[in-house]
Amino acid sequence: MQGSSEPIVQDLVLVVEEAIGIPLDFQKLTFKGKPLKEMETPFSALGIQNGHQVMLFGIKNSPEEEVEKKKLKDLKKSVERRVDHVEDLNQELTGIQQGFLAKDL
Repeated sequence: MQGSSEPIVQDLVLVVEEAIGIPLDFQKLTFKGKPLKEMETPFSALGIQNGHQVMLFGIKNSPEEEVEKKKLKDLKKSVERRVDHVEDLNQELTGIQQGFLAKDL
């Protein structure tokens, strides 16, 4: 849940995405015939209580899309690692420019 004890619509959307595999952009949740669009709205403001039914309309990614999605996630992680490495090198270079050498040199 998003930092409070009361669930909000976004919490449900994320649980659906994790449990069923339907991406957020392909979900349409409704309660009593009304779409749940406002992600920050608490359940109590919508009248949703334990035991109530929330309807889900959604499209799951095809296996090919899942493979591509995984490739994109892996690429993102790789880029993030490289950015971290470049930042480390930049700090080391800044230290050298200021007259400091690494302890192992």
